[in-house]
Amino acid sequence: MNRTLLVMLVITAAAYAQGQGQTGGRVPQGGSPAGAGRRAAGPPPGAVPKPAIANVKPVRSCESLASVALPNMTIHSAAVDASNPGVCRVTAVTTHPPSNDKVTIWVAIPILNWNGRFLGTGGGGFSGGSPGGVNQPVALSRRGA
Repeated sequence: MNRTLLVMLVITAAAYAQGQGQTGGRVPQGGSPAGAGRRAAGPPPGAVPKPAIANVKPVRSCESLASVALPNMTIHSAAVDASNPGVCRVTAVTTHPPSNDKVTIWVAIPILNWNGRFLGTGGGGFSGGSPGGVNQPVALSRRGA
């Protein structure tokens, strides 16, 4: 099952890349793209996320986020990212009582011109959700049975 899914993802990515050609999906100057009769892959018109309110200014500075108090969390730093001045990088350590573990996380918060999208990656046990599946007994089966 996992191998089939991986193969399908690779095929889809290859097909998408092939459809983009050397122009990266853009129409060449003075002409139409190859396969102009086909509809280009992508979101339907009007589906691109836009900010709910245009040109919103931050209500507090990036550095002031270091003083925010959150339960079971200590914010270690909040500073404008040196490699990307449009981003405030917040680093924090959180714990899950009563285990007293420590999980370091960081969040890159756009300072200006946020496109309205949010992407969360990684997380392991910190991603939320129900831990019920983790606590259930493992279903064992024999291959070929």
